[in-house]
Amino acid sequence: MIRQIFFDIDDTLYDQQETFRLALEQLFSGRYSEALPYRIPDSRKEDADFLNTLYQRFRFHSDAVFHETETGSMSVADMRVYRITEAFHDLGLDLDRTSAELFQTIYKDRQHHLRLLPEMEQLLSSLHQRQITLGVITNGPSRHQWDKVRCLGLEQWIPHDHILISDDLGISKPDPAVFHAAEKITGIPASDSWYVGDAYLLDVCGAVNAGWHVLWLNRRHREVPEGMTVRPDAVVTTDSECLSFF
Repeated sequence: MIRQIFFDIDDTLYDQQETFRLALEQLFSGRYSEALPYRIPDSRKEDADFLNTLYQRFRFHSDAVFHETETGSMSVADMRVYRITEAFHDLGLDLDRTSAELFQTIYKDRQHHLRLLPEMEQLLSSLHQRQITLGVITNGPSRHQWDKVRCLGLEQWIPHDHILISDDLGISKPDPAVFHAAEKITGIPASDSWYVGDAYLLDVCGAVNAGWHVLWLNRRHREVPEGMTVRPDAVVTTDSECLSFF
């Protein structure tokens, strides 16, 4: 029985790669572009593949050191430089710190203009009308993530106290305790709970280990991490499939 569904935010309710692409285009086509070693490619297929790979490495490095920002062993500012410079390095390219910091400034500004994906808006509306309990579990700095919540207008469907942000809780995905915190708030057990997210280690593993059902939204067609025995209950690769699943 499905009584409640909680969602990840980044790259689940909105397309984070599109925000990433727009920030890169602004960085490389703006007044700073002459100081950079190359320009971001255009929309041809091989260039789309480049962008997709760069974005996946960006997310990989962001997730890999997120815990260090929570323990204080790495500052958030250093993490934001690290994730983009390492992503470029993985593709055999260099990005200096000044350019990386400028990218982050543009990227952050772009996140003030987020929009829900149409299918996700339809899904939230449908579930709300069906009186399914809804919520959010997301990792990140409190102010930054609450800004996204407000920009996306999530509180028209999701109660304020059902929005769980790691910085507010002092615990983060994939710790099962985050999901257990949601159960305590709503009073709904794990057996009747679903989680929808895109990150395998954080979302799928965290929710499964908490006893929740999981729908893995794998838009980027990522491979299951090597050696991983945890499996989601279901996998979809498009927003339309996610909408029709529930």
